[in-house]
Amino acid sequence: MPIRNKIFGIYAVMVLLGIGLSITILISGRAIDATSKELLEKNVPLLDDISTVKVSVIEYERILYEYYATTDQQEMTRRHESIHRVLEQAFHSLTLIPENRPILNDIRQICDEIHLQAESLDQTLSSNRIDWDLSRDQLASISNLGRQITPLLDEMRARIQAEVIGTASLVETNTQFTTRLVGLFSLVILLVAALVAFYLDRYMQAQNKLGFLAYHDALTGLQNRQQFEEGVAALAAGNEQFTVGLIKIDRFNVITAGHGYGVGDAIIRAVGEALCEVVKEYGGEQAQAFRFEGASFGFIANAPAMTGLIKQLLRRFERPLIAKGSEFYISIAIGYVQYPDDEKDVSALIQDADAALSRISRHGSGEPLRFKDDMRLAEQSWLAIESDLRAAIANEELVLFYQPQICAQTGTLVGVEALIRWQSPHRGMVPPIDFIPIAEQTGLIVSIGEWVIKQACEQAKRWQQAGVLDCVVAVNISPKQFLHHNFVQTVAQLLTASGVDPAFIEFEITEGVMVENTEHCIDILEQLKALGLNLSIDDFGTGYSSLTYLKRFKIDKLKVDQAFIKNLPTDTKDLAIVRTIIDLAHNLGLKVIAEGVETETQAEWLRSYGCEELQGYLISRPQPALELADFFARTARMNKNVSPD
Repeated sequence: MPIRNKIFGIYAVMVLLGIGLSITILISGRAIDATSKELLEKNVPLLDDISTVKVSVIEYERILYEYYATTDQQEMTRRHESIHRVLEQAFHSLTLIPENRPILNDIRQICDEIHLQAESLDQTLSSNRIDWDLSRDQLASISNLGRQITPLLDEMRARIQAEVIGTASLVETNTQFTTRLVGLFSLVILLVAALVAFYLDRYMQAQNKLGFLAYHDALTGLQNRQQFEEGVAALAAGNEQFTVGLIKIDRFNVITAGHGYGVGDAIIRAVGEALCEVVKEYGGEQAQAFRFEGASFGFIANAPAMTGLIKQLLRRFERPLIAKGSEFYISIAIGYVQYPDDEKDVSALIQDADAALSRISRHGSGEPLRFKDDMRLAEQSWLAIESDLRAAIANEELVLFYQPQICAQTGTLVGVEALIRWQSPHRGMVPPIDFIPIAEQTGLIVSIGEWVIKQACEQAKRWQQAGVLDCVVAVNISPKQFLHHNFVQTVAQLLTASGVDPAFIEFEITEGVMVENTEHCIDILEQLKALGLNLSIDDFGTGYSSLTYLKRFKIDKLKVDQAFIKNLPTDTKDLAIVRTIIDLAHNLGLKVIAEGVETETQAEWLRSYGCEELQGYLISRPQPALELADFFARTARMNKNVSPD
C-alpha cells in the first residue's frame, strides 16, 4: 500500500477516532450537565422547599403560642394567612415530583389536623372566660402533631440526598470514561479538557456548597449550632475545662425595622467577623465562634481566658460596625457557663448559658452574666408566676391601692397615685416588682394596664360624686401599653364609659419611652392632651433626661425619682440634682412632684426650693380606696383652714 494511502488511512482513522471521541465527549458532557442541572435546579430547590415546610410548621406553632400569650386574634389571623401561603407554594413545588406525593398527602393530613386544632384553640381563646388548661392542652396537641411532620420531611430529604449521591456516581463514571478516551487521542484531549473541567467544576461547586451548608451558617460562614453542640460534647469527652457562651444582639429587630433586612444581614456578617476575630485571639486554643438563628451567636473558649475574652468583646463592640457604608453602634448580651465548675451535665450547658442570657434580657442589664444554679429555678419560677398571673386576671385577684399626693405648701390633698397589687390566694400579697416584669415580657401588661385605667377612672368618678373634688388620680403607663396601636382609642372609650372628668386623671409616662420614637410619641401625647388628660414624666432624672423632649412634649409635671430624695439633704450631689430639676421645670412652666418623701426634713427642704407637690410614706402609705376616708377627712378640714390668698 502506498505510503500516502497509509498516511491517509491513519489520518482517516484518527479523524474517525477524533469524531467518535468528540461525540463521546459531547454525550458525556451533556450527561454531566444534565445531572448537575438536576442537582442545582431540582434537588437543591426541593431541599429548600422541605426546609420551608419545616420552618413554616414551627412558625405556625410559635404564632399560636404568641396568640395564647396575647389573645390577639387579628394579629394571629394575619400571620396565619402569610404562613398558609408559603406552605401552599412549597407544597405545590414538592407535588410536581410524583415520588413526593404519598408523603405529602400524609403531611397535608397532619397539617389539616393542626388547622382543626388551631380553630379549636381560637374558639377557646376567643371565649368570654378562657379555659387556660384546655388551651395549653390544645397547644400541646398541636406541638405533637407538628413533631409528626419532621420524620416525614426527613424521609423525603433522605430520598433526595440519595438521588444526589446517585447523580454523583453517574458523573464520576462518565468522567472516568472520558478521561480514558482522552488518553488515546492527545490532540482532542486538549479541546475536551476545558469542556469536562467546566462541567466538573459546576458539579463540585454544588457538592461543596451542600457540604458546607450542612455544618456552617450561609450568611457568616461560621460553624452552625450542630457543630457547636458537637464541639461541646467533644471537649467534655476529653475532660477539658472550657466555657460555653451565648451572645445576642440587643434590639436587632429595631435595626431591621428601620433599615431593612439587607442592612440587618450586613450587621450579622460584621458581628460574626468581629466575634470570630476576638474569640480566636483571646479565647485560647479551644476557642471557636458559631452563629445560630436570628441575632444569636455562640462561642467556646478556654475557661482561664474567659475574663479577658469578655473584656475584649465589650471593648470591640464599643466601636461602631460598618454595614452598607454606614456606622452602627451595636450592644450585645453575653450569657456563659463554665464546665465543669458551673455545670457537670454536658447536655445542660447550652440551656444554662441560655438561662443566663434570659436573665440579662429580663432585667435589662447589659453586663455579661455567668450562670448560677438559682437561674434555672428562676426560669421555673417565672413560668409558674406567669401561669398564676393569667389566672389572677381572670379571677379578679388584682387590686388597686392609692397613695396620696399633697400640696407642699399647704398640706392639702391634690391627688393620689394608683398602684397595682396582686392579692394571690396562694402567694399572698405579691409586690409589683415580682410580676410586672413578667407582664411586660409576655404582653399581659397591655390588658392589665387597661384594667388599671378602667378602675382608676371609675374610682375617680366615685370620689367626685362623694365630694372629693380636688383629687387627681395618677396612673402609671407602661412603655408597651403607651406604644400599643389602639392605646388612645382605648383610653377615650374608658373615659366615656366611666363618665369621669378627664381633668381628674393623670398619666405618668417614663422618660425612656419618649426617645424611642420621638415623632410617634409626640402624636400620642397630643391626642391624650386633646382628651383633657394631665400628663407627667415619671422617674425623671433616671433615664435620658433630654431637654429636647421637655421642650416639645405636651407635659404638665415632672416627677423626681425617689432615688434622689432618700438622701436629702445630706447628700450634696442629690441636693444639686434635685435643685436643678426644680429650676428646670419652673423655667419650662412645669410643676414638680417629689416621690419617696419619708421625713419632715426632706419635706421642708423641698418646700423651701419650690417643689409644688409631695408623695411618700411621710404623707401616707398606699391604701385601698375605702381606707382613705380618714385621710380625705383630714385634708378636707385643712382645706377649710387654708387662707384665700
